[in-house]
Amino acid sequence: LRVAYLRWRRGKTLPRGYRPFARALPVQGRETDAIRDAFRPRKVPADLDAIVIGSGISGLYLAASLARVGKRVLVLEQHYVAGGCTHVFEDKGFEFDTGLHYVGRGEKYGALLDLVSTDDDHRVRLVPLGDEADGYCFDEITVANLPPHRYCKGRARFEADLVERFPDYATHIKAYVDLCLKVNSSADPYVFGKLFSPLTKWLVHTFAAGRFFKYAAKTLDEVLDELAIDDAALRAILSGQFGDYGLPPGQACFFTHAGVVCHYMREGAYYTAGGPQTIAKALVPAIEAAGGRVLVRASVQDIVVAPPSLGGRVLGVIMVDGSRVMLSQTRPQPGIVCSTIGAQGTLKLLRKAKLLGHVPARLAWEAALKGGTAAGHGSVDGGGPVKDGISHMYAFVGLKGSKKDLELRTSNIWHLPADPDTLDLNDMCRRYYADPVNGLPDGEMLLFMGFPSAKDPEWEQRYPGKSTCVIITEAQTKWFKEHMEGKSGKRGPEYEKLKAQWKERMLEGMYKYYPKCRGNVEYCELASPASNQYYLGRPDSYGLEPSPAKFLHRAMLKFQPRDAEVLGLYHSGQDTLTAGVFGALMAGFVTAHSVLGYDWVDLLLGGRNLAADLANVEK
Repeated sequence: LRVAYLRWRRGKTLPRGYRPFARALPVQGRETDAIRDAFRPRKVPADLDAIVIGSGISGLYLAASLARVGKRVLVLEQHYVAGGCTHVFEDKGFEFDTGLHYVGRGEKYGALLDLVSTDDDHRVRLVPLGDEADGYCFDEITVANLPPHRYCKGRARFEADLVERFPDYATHIKAYVDLCLKVNSSADPYVFGKLFSPLTKWLVHTFAAGRFFKYAAKTLDEVLDELAIDDAALRAILSGQFGDYGLPPGQACFFTHAGVVCHYMREGAYYTAGGPQTIAKALVPAIEAAGGRVLVRASVQDIVVAPPSLGGRVLGVIMVDGSRVMLSQTRPQPGIVCSTIGAQGTLKLLRKAKLLGHVPARLAWEAALKGGTAAGHGSVDGGGPVKDGISHMYAFVGLKGSKKDLELRTSNIWHLPADPDTLDLNDMCRRYYADPVNGLPDGEMLLFMGFPSAKDPEWEQRYPGKSTCVIITEAQTKWFKEHMEGKSGKRGPEYEKLKAQWKERMLEGMYKYYPKCRGNVEYCELASPASNQYYLGRPDSYGLEPSPAKFLHRAMLKFQPRDAEVLGLYHSGQDTLTAGVFGALMAGFVTAHSVLGYDWVDLLLGGRNLAADLANVEK
């Protein structure tokens, strides 16, 4: 009967758990904008339905989705500004993005953002990189001394450009693209299967996610071998975006790579008009409209869990300052706490509950984790194979001159200085990680660079006559182990000397591709894994590394949106799905389904989902 009802009402139902609510008045007496609202106990709303730890796009999207259904949500952020890796900073008259450098699938994700945005003055507008003249080029891959290869919008163009360069591999290239598309689409049963009961999840994973598990178990190199792609230059170019997920082709899960390829290939890439901070500014008003709030400088110390004799359910959180933020005990439905700060970060917040015996001493999913780049800085070693992911060095460069003056492009540069004789990206990474200064010839380094000022069509209105570049290279936390606990700007001369080893080399990389920038640098500041630790609460940039073990390890399969062992605890963020800004958004979207109780009858038989239901909620 339920299935019949859902079929009859397809596209017309309100979200599960929806309750009508009066739109809350704007927050009174706030002295700053909504994304810089500092925590004070008196600011915490009463009768909370949910507490979300972390204000990255995953936490904000989850909170905004729940708010649209009438839930009162508090988002707590340890940084001084909400938005996680979508935040920007301004210094010496220049503005820089920090984590969102480009995204794909603009139509899909733009629609998802619109669904939960309630303030017409703050809407996210995604604009394409490139234009018709350059084929909407978004990435330029330069391997060793080879001519650059340009990735442009659309499958037909993607294939044609590769075939033109490698005509003997036309059949192989088509097979590669076909496989990327199939593997990427095969992830849906895996992802949404995490929402179901153990038996239903097993059935879905066993009978509907076979292709996903088959190729999640393989590395990118293994799949290229199976496809008989043995040309070293073609292999390197196909692997050239590996920096988007942070593992070289010999270690990276093929599913993750296929996801990145498909994310950009079909529609090209996009950037946010007005800068990435527009995402947080669009989502926060929706949270406040239902009576919730987003508070920054709000470091959580512990998740409070009742003892088993009293139900063993999450009750709230304890802040670093000792104040307690508790869930409502009077709402019709029990409240929830969702951690979006990753598996390692969540375990830290459960330490006290473990010591008290309120949660199992060893959670089922904990066994998958192994201390990786963060080892020695609070990471947990559960004896498993899944490590923390890679970190990065960032150079934020402020330039005198406009996009036209400096002849800047909107496309990103991937500079991959592999050995010209082998073009082996795995060897390049091994040598660089072993010795970042002298491991590669002439002090070369693998670089990603892009110009936020060139990508943003509104930039000239805000900063006329100026431009900015963000240059990124991979880094390991152990290189900065002596400086991880210091505060930004106060780590001492040795830290500054260490950063200086990278500065000129990174600038030289920019000059190689954009010679008109030489002599026009007015600002250059570097950030490191220690900066990540300070601002993000972890040194790694992408969460857990995207190896096959992340998706296949028996314990990791139990790391799902609803924690099976801690009642009322939920997970979201990059560790629950995949890395990247919109990978994290999707994690928030999926976790919202779980919190609201969407099940296999809704999703598999009834044709119902949260996106369709939210479209029926008046704004």
